[in-house]
Amino acid sequence: MTEHGGQYDPRFLPRLGATALALVLGATAVHAEDIAEYMDFFEPLPYLPPIPADNSMDKAKIELGQMLFFEPRISASGVISCATCHNPALGWTDRIDRAVGHGG
Repeated sequence: MTEHGGQYDPRFLPRLGATALALVLGATAVHAEDIAEYMDFFEPLPYLPPIPADNSMDKAKIELGQMLFFEPRISASGVISCATCHNPALGWTDRIDRAVGHGG
């Protein structure tokens, strides 16, 4: 941490926080400008997906979906699952800018 005359400078953490906040807000503003022209093409997603009346959801279907989502043997290569790219621990992402796909 920053020291001032051999002691901790109490201004360090507030300055660090202000700098981080400025960086986050600046990045958000740029991102908002970048996507503003595309917003008319999209609408908010529903909180829960619609469930058809003639195909109700039950515990067995949920378990099947979870099993298939994490099963690599049903992929084209047989070695990656949906969860490889849509990782629940990473907010359903893989934190990679571009998809790798089966070809790597």
